[in-house]
Amino acid sequence: MSDQTTEPEHLKVKEAAIQLGYGLTTVYELFEEGELIGFRRRRKGIRIFAWSVADYIKRQSNAAPAPAEPPAATAGPEKTREPAVLPMRKVKPRAARRGRKMKTFEDVVLVRSA
Repeated sequence: MSDQTTEPEHLKVKEAAIQLGYGLTTVYELFEEGELIGFRRRRKGIRIFAWSVADYIKRQSNAAPAPAEPPAATAGPEKTREPAVLPMRKVKPRAARRGRKMKTFEDVVLVRSA
């Protein structure tokens, strides 16, 4: 048996927040704005790619970029891999999906104070 600790391919929002030193809300906002790349799981929440977190940290760094190496002679054009961006869809609140009237703030306050 070998004790290999491999870095996970994707992170939970809480794990990404710890790595970035941000709060959960900020990480959710970065995900919604497209700064962090990941995917939604049905009931398991959001997963963010580990390489996306590392790339975000590099973009936020004020260190000088490493000097570029001279391009090697290649036979054809170089193919670059762009990250896949999944389309986001609008989701209605749970009450509206189930056909119920949504409560307003006043409804909740009046019910609780009565």
